[in-house]
Amino acid sequence: MDEFELIKKYFSPLEKLDNSVIVPNGDDAAVISLPEGKSIAFSADTLVEGVHFLPSANPEVIGFRSA
Repeated sequence: MDEFELIKKYFSPLEKLDNSVIVPNGDDAAVISLPEGKSIAFSADTLVEGVHFLPSANPEVIGFRSA
């Protein structure tokens, strides 16, 4: 199961449970409505050794790429 299949299976059903979801979870982000007319956007992603950086990469370079 790849990343997008996981999102569809486990996170898409959650959108129907709560009307505070403004922009549903997509690739790696969503927007949720908060009290007082405010909203929050959040995102998460991963970096995988051998895919996004070399095993020999400097930790500072990995940290910079993840920001």
